[in-house]
Amino acid sequence: MRRLSWLIEQLPWWWAGVVAAALFALTAALQLAVLPPMQSRLDLAATAAAARSGSSERESAADPAQQLQLFYRHFSTGNTLSDHLATLHEVAMAHGITLRLGEYRLLREREAKLVRYQVMLPILGSYPDVRRFVAAALKALPVAALDQVSFERKRIDEGVVEAQIRLTFYVPET
Repeated sequence: MRRLSWLIEQLPWWWAGVVAAALFALTAALQLAVLPPMQSRLDLAATAAAARSGSSERESAADPAQQLQLFYRHFSTGNTLSDHLATLHEVAMAHGITLRLGEYRLLREREAKLVRYQVMLPILGSYPDVRRFVAAALKALPVAALDQVSFERKRIDEGVVEAQIRLTFYVPET
């Protein structure tokens, strides 16, 4: 440490300015050479993501009433609640999940265009299978929301877990 401080003391005072100017020039060159290509790639990726999600249509609707119409249009797929439940059972069978008797409840609110249909499902299966089932069900059913998941295993060496899953389906008022 002493030797380093002695070397620094031996340098002329203007040397620090030269080093600072060189670092500034290097920083400016890197900023001009690296940042514009990275920014253009980022802009291209953002444009592609916006095109995939259809956000250009959402951005063009600046009026709140138009935005609300676009939101409700998402739910008017023509599928009924029984279609959604059939899809849920198909996804369960595809993932090797046993759906036992569930609890179903219809929740209505005044002056709402959507009704909520809560489904409480007891599920038997391995933990990874249950997770894959939940992910696939939410992907297959965009009108569903996952409210709650709870897992229970009787013994630590069991491969099967008992899960309670509560989903809410949002369907148009009929």
